[in-house]
Amino acid sequence: MLIALLPLVASLAPLNSTRQDDVLLERTYGGFGRQVGNAVVVRDGGGFVVAGYTDDDDVGDGSRDADAVVLAVDAEGDELWRARLGGAGEDFGWDLIASGGGYLVAGFTQSRGAGGYDASLTRLTARGEVVWEKAFGGEGDERGWSLVDDGLGGCVVAAETAAPGSESRDVLLLRIDAKGDVRWRVSPAMPGDDRVFEVARTPTGYVFAGATTTESVGERDAFVLHVDEDGAIVKETRLGGVREVVAHGVLALDDGGVLVTGYGASFTENGDHDALLWRLDANGDVLWRREVGGPGDDRAMTSAADARGGFWVVGTTREGGDYNATIVRVDAGGQVVTRTELERAGNDRGVALASLPAEGCVAVGMRGGDTEELWLFVPAL
Repeated sequence: MLIALLPLVASLAPLNSTRQDDVLLERTYGGFGRQVGNAVVVRDGGGFVVAGYTDDDDVGDGSRDADAVVLAVDAEGDELWRARLGGAGEDFGWDLIASGGGYLVAGFTQSRGAGGYDASLTRLTARGEVVWEKAFGGEGDERGWSLVDDGLGGCVVAAETAAPGSESRDVLLLRIDAKGDVRWRVSPAMPGDDRVFEVARTPTGYVFAGATTTESVGERDAFVLHVDEDGAIVKETRLGGVREVVAHGVLALDDGGVLVTGYGASFTENGDHDALLWRLDANGDVLWRREVGGPGDDRAMTSAADARGGFWVVGTTREGGDYNATIVRVDAGGQVVTRTELERAGNDRGVALASLPAEGCVAVGMRGGDTEELWLFVPAL
């Protein structure tokens, strides 16, 4: 396995413009328990489709077991339909993509499968009806975190697996065809605690972003796995430092490279963690790294392309109080253009976002306060 080391190309991205509560649309969707939005896509014909989970008591037995939820709303945020995906155990929706005229939803389930948690994949119609549900796992715990279209009607899933009783997790990469059958399954032999959180498709295969303790320099190293169309690992790029560094998101770019988002305490003197951005070329080599943060705790989760040639980045920030969701727009070189912090009561999370067809982005997460609600918002340009 080839490993690319991080060159000295870092710089601190200045906060050129910080705006408070500057949004064009903001909606919450609640119930009697926690509601979380983990992924969003733009809906054909306008509006959005969101995947996440809820733990409200839908059957009245007081169990509060989580169910995966997929919610479709129009351009104003009004609900069009809702699909609740669950069974006797806990079920979580973590990512979704448009596929085959409907949607594919990845996550994990206790309601079906081989035991414990199993990675799950559900195909829905454009109206949210279930076409099929699949679970992938063994005797331990498997969780699916992200998926990307494979160009043939199926998908590739970024997941993890843990043996029964083990405190360490292993990377699990799955390619699933249009019918829900496994084409390949790869779990690299890495002796530490190793996880991948997002996958992107490139012209030569797939790229996975995550964090590992295997031969790590710090507490955890961010790393990027490059695999070919058959799942063979071509290269590993390490993005570590003397303390914890995590790569949480990866975005494929037109030139074959990727933008990686995450957070870490290795490169900052500002505070606990800084949000981190890395630009990698098509060979997996680092072109630059940017730190975005202040004196508190700043974390970047995922990113999307900006119509003006840069990127939108969603995450959270905390400086002496509750966590707030943040949206940062950076230019093609990773320099901050605008930063919007949404100050609301309670701890709020910005989790995922998607580019809008013309310009701008839509983001989802969780709004805190007296209740924890699924949160959808469109930041101002």
